[in-house]
Amino acid sequence: MPANRTEPRPETRDRFSPVSPPPAHDPEKENHETMIASAISAQFCRHHQSSEQVLPLELDEDDDGFLVAENPSFGFPSADQRRHSSVDVPSVTASPRSSHAAVQDFCVGDLTAPQGPAGYSCKNPSKVTVNDFVFSGLGTPGNTSNLIKAAVTPAFAAQFPGVNGLGISFGRLDFAPGGVVPFHTHPGGSEILVVVQGTILAGFVSSANTVYFKSLKKGDIMVFPQGLLHFQVNAGGSGAIAFVSFSSSSPGLQILDYALFGNNLPTELVAATTFLDTAQIKKLKGVLGGTG
Repeated sequence: MPANRTEPRPETRDRFSPVSPPPAHDPEKENHETMIASAISAQFCRHHQSSEQVLPLELDEDDDGFLVAENPSFGFPSADQRRHSSVDVPSVTASPRSSHAAVQDFCVGDLTAPQGPAGYSCKNPSKVTVNDFVFSGLGTPGNTSNLIKAAVTPAFAAQFPGVNGLGISFGRLDFAPGGVVPFHTHPGGSEILVVVQGTILAGFVSSANTVYFKSLKKGDIMVFPQGLLHFQVNAGGSGAIAFVSFSSSSPGLQILDYALFGNNLPTELVAATTFLDTAQIKKLKGVLGGTG
């Protein structure tokens, strides 16, 4: 009868044995992990400060213990890029719009310089005064003796250079009885309106052509999402006043009626695109200053 054979037991670590010493210092891995943390921070800022869709980060660990991205669209390496040193992996740097930290306290607009997509150039700080941060034009009623019986007094960057680069601006609306601010858009920002006097019927049209409108009284507030057509009408028998704020220092303004009939677009082309008869188009062009 063969002698009993004892199979060697696999080596196991007693749960009470000392903890293994920490891994050796690895500068490459520490730099890599710092880059990953920067990328996650940049993505977080993009998610909270931008209107664009941000894909979720999908992280995994490669055979060497490095974190890699399954969707490497944030500037740090995928597993394949880690394996091939010839791949140039860009460093992660948050863009100015994706960081909560400003590189300077303010950027008062230099109105003598041309305005670019990001606003005005910064005025020399040595020439900035307190008056750059104060605008007094909203205390005076606007002139409503015009076709629409309404007036808009803007405090945008062009009138109030202190808001340049801050993503905010303000304005005042005055309505005579029967006054109206026709359908218009602000391509650069959303708007919030607060009624301080009278009754204003206000509304906007969504991109699905759904209309949202309501009669607003003193103290009521309404928001108009960026870029959507909207309007305000004095719905009372006396004057009305509202103040508006915007999510841009230069939200822009385009009034639909003037866009259609206050230009030199040929009448026949306007008729073809609006289905209006030419006689009505010529009449509106005459009222709004259009030609053609």
